[in-house]
Amino acid sequence: MTKILSKILIFVFLISTSLAEIVNDIEITGNKRISNESFIVLGQIDLSKDLNDNELNHILKNLYETNFFNNVSLSIDNSKLKIVVVENPIIEDIEITGINNKKLLENIYENIALQNRTSFTENLLKKDIELIKTINKSAGFYFVDVVTSLYKDENLNSIRLKINVNQGERAKIKKIIFIGDKKIKDKKLLEIIASEEHKFWKFISQKVYLNENIVNLDKRLLENYYKNEGYYNVKVLNSFVELNNEGFFKLTFNIDAGKKYYFNKLSLSLPEDYNKKDFKDIKKIFKKLKGKEYTLNSVEKILKEIDKIAALKLYDFINATVEENIVDEDKINFLFKMQDSQKFYVERINLFGNFQTVEEVIRNNLIVDEGDPLNEVLYNKSIDKIRALGFFDNVKSEVIEGSDPNLKVINITVEEQPTGEI
Repeated sequence: MTKILSKILIFVFLISTSLAEIVNDIEITGNKRISNESFIVLGQIDLSKDLNDNELNHILKNLYETNFFNNVSLSIDNSKLKIVVVENPIIEDIEITGINNKKLLENIYENIALQNRTSFTENLLKKDIELIKTINKSAGFYFVDVVTSLYKDENLNSIRLKINVNQGERAKIKKIIFIGDKKIKDKKLLEIIASEEHKFWKFISQKVYLNENIVNLDKRLLENYYKNEGYYNVKVLNSFVELNNEGFFKLTFNIDAGKKYYFNKLSLSLPEDYNKKDFKDIKKIFKKLKGKEYTLNSVEKILKEIDKIAALKLYDFINATVEENIVDEDKINFLFKMQDSQKFYVERINLFGNFQTVEEVIRNNLIVDEGDPLNEVLYNKSIDKIRALGFFDNVKSEVIEGSDPNLKVINITVEEQPTGEI
């Protein structure tokens, strides 16, 4: 059996070797912008290898993945690898018209795949058109139409691309209803969510327009409200919209409130070197909550007490996690675990995107500063304080490696709200 297997392996090796060809040179035709040297890099071509069918397929795949070529063919003739290509045109200029909202337009320009000085393909254009429609829908424009036009320079193999966006009317919410096991009256739930029903006197309000981001916010607002009413396992199963003949939408939220839950055992787990007296206020809260109706705010109150302890810098490297366990069908045990986080220090804090806001305004809201221990609780609270200023549409942050293993750099990027707009 071993001899037979050895013969088979030798036979397979001889076949694969016989199919491979030795290549001493490369000949490339059809390339105008891409240099011969670049082909070797892009195709990952290794002339030291004998090229078999697998190697040729690998080169072909690499070249197509660059999006530089509309067509590529490979062949070997007299130990020469011949590559014939048809290059995709390059985008000389791209212009998007029909969108007056500057922020929305910038969002589209930043996210589309086709950019100036990149290769043009019909497939990427189709994807960008769908992306433009999706971004517009998220802003309430559900009837958007996109028309494209191309102006090609055959000599330069370049394209001027124009994308005209007809946004149409913004989708207005005529009716908001709540279905399912909701247990709370619609009138109260309408006060909780951000979306509003369209009325003639609400001509300034942006909340009467159907907006995917606001609907997602509505779901979170509903879940938080129910959880503060004791419905620990509430689920907003889905939301959907229906369009009537007049161009108005009906927005529906399907809610499963479930049953009410109550606090049972609340406990605190501390490392051995922590002083239990520092956490006495938290234990007082535990006693008050036992047997009471569950609320999300109560859990957050405990976490805020932990924040206070961290803010006093009694413990530089502190992290808190919460473990929840349902018992007796409607009771919940909570374990708050205090842990030492990895010991890092803040080397530098970089701020980006604050073109109008003075840097000092942002830095004054940082609890963690340069040179301080990188306390995870205080770091997260610092970012929350910047968001709470109300100056920014978006605040992003990241922690990256510093100049030494025990140093970290914090990058904070803000997106300022547009001024002079209602």
